[in-house]
Amino acid sequence: MESALIKGGFIKTENAGDVDKIRLGRSSRTDKGVHSLKTVISLKMEYSWRRVPTKYEGTWEYRINSQCKEIPEMINHHLPPSIRVIAAFPVTRNFNARSEITRRKYEYFIPQYLLQGSLWETDREKAKELIKLFEGRHSWHNFVSSTNMTVPRNLKGKNVEEYIKENRARWKDLRQLITLSREEQLAQWKPLRAMFRTLFEASVDPIVLNGNSYVKITLNGESFLYNQVRKMVAFWMMMVKGYFPQHLGKYAIHSPFRFNIPVAPAEGLLLVDVLERLQTGEPINLFLLDKNQQTMLDNFKKHVIYNEIEKKLSSEQEMYNGFIEILKTRSLAEEDVALIETLGTQWEVENEKSAMLKRKNAYVRKVIKELFQTVPILPRKGVYTFTPRKYNFEEEGSEETQGEEEIPIGEDEREE
Repeated sequence: MESALIKGGFIKTENAGDVDKIRLGRSSRTDKGVHSLKTVISLKMEYSWRRVPTKYEGTWEYRINSQCKEIPEMINHHLPPSIRVIAAFPVTRNFNARSEITRRKYEYFIPQYLLQGSLWETDREKAKELIKLFEGRHSWHNFVSSTNMTVPRNLKGKNVEEYIKENRARWKDLRQLITLSREEQLAQWKPLRAMFRTLFEASVDPIVLNGNSYVKITLNGESFLYNQVRKMVAFWMMMVKGYFPQHLGKYAIHSPFRFNIPVAPAEGLLLVDVLERLQTGEPINLFLLDKNQQTMLDNFKKHVIYNEIEKKLSSEQEMYNGFIEILKTRSLAEEDVALIETLGTQWEVENEKSAMLKRKNAYVRKVIKELFQTVPILPRKGVYTFTPRKYNFEEEGSEETQGEEEIPIGEDEREE
């Protein structure tokens, strides 16, 4: 892309590679092997805008919007057929493609033969319900490829250390290493705040590409962590194929447990759309395409990207068979399931206690707020008398305040 912009005269050769000078920004970045249908790129471009005379004598105007329609073809002339610029728009000086985008939509394609004999064939509605477990705001510490996903907590007592020491030898033989992040229980870590993201919609549907059957998973969220989508796909496959108990799936998503989840191949992943959120909270298309531009985008998706994905998936059967073998090795033994159920029950009890305490504290704060809202505004001088049942203000020396403790209120202490 940079080479095409230079050849098209939109970037000076001496400025090539200087991200700060051309203010280069992009809405997203993808891993090797991942396709992208819509990526927004922002930069300062060299371009000679033509001015045209107006109906008023001696005045001129720049018709930037109409001239922007010429830019894509000028860049595409220097690009391979697998990369296309669909549209160009003028933006403000402070526009940044990455910060303006608040929603991203992904699609992942799974060859249907990989799900033979699974829940997808025996109970498709149940399989669709399982993908809904991902919806909402959660900590995605189990769905990101990183070694620094948690921070240690200051634990009191030795019960946690003793428990971990006693079970570490057995854990080495387990395929899952699970800890519970609560001080009151067997907790050692808690997820970083950066691990929290919101997934607005998750769905799974059948689709046919070039006569071959696939399963398409669609995920729509505010943002995604490194390898998050591919790990979510792998975990869903583990549940529908019976390698991971469905009733324990909630602990990988909602609890602070740590699970070792594999990463699905990148070849089936596609970034479909990017959206901007208005101040009202409703997402919109960042740039509205006209009819011709939208047709060009749809054709590119259908005839270029989908064909490339299908071609790659159909030729990588050996790779996907190996991936299924990896999923099998992550199957849980009976003792693993029993351990998760035991710790899960403990965590749910403690989590409910914590939720009740939060509700209680919220109620107390509400009562205190309402209480102080009933306090009258005091004048600069006087005596403010407090009784358990009422707030009463009387002038100094009044008979009603005699016998009660008087608290003088100075100018600096007066409530505003």
